[in-house]
Amino acid sequence: ETQVDVSENYSEKVDMEKVEGTEATSETDKDEYKGELGNYEIAIGDVKVIEYEGDDVAVVSMEYKNKSSQTMPFMGAFEVIAYQNGNPIPEATVVGVEGVEMLAMVENVAPGDKITLQKAYKLRDNSAMTVEVRPFQSQDSEEVLLK
Repeated sequence: ETQVDVSENYSEKVDMEKVEGTEATSETDKDEYKGELGNYEIAIGDVKVIEYEGDDVAVVSMEYKNKSSQTMPFMGAFEVIAYQNGNPIPEATVVGVEGVEMLAMVENVAPGDKITLQKAYKLRDNSAMTVEVRPFQSQDSEEVLLK
């Protein structure tokens, strides 16, 4: 089993400008997709569609700010689900693409710190994709951020 060093600054490798792909546009007219979820601030940023291993994959960037009093990786606090036509779509693991670093989601984030991280999803077709961020293992639909 591979050990992941949660103290490494994986997020420093995250750079959406270096990701070669098609920038996705939003169908909603909000200027920003940002919300406070508990003691954390989350903002859904750019989404780019890349071709990866023969599939169209959407790479979603998010900013995560830890406003709690303890160190917490994004992955320990939140889950991100992407949908097309109302159905969840599978996550994709993207490795070796410049500007993409999937391990940023496990990076320990100290109180007051903010990082940019990414998740990737395998697209079924060209229909609109919705991204939902919610507290891990929560059924509370009040605390949901959508783009």
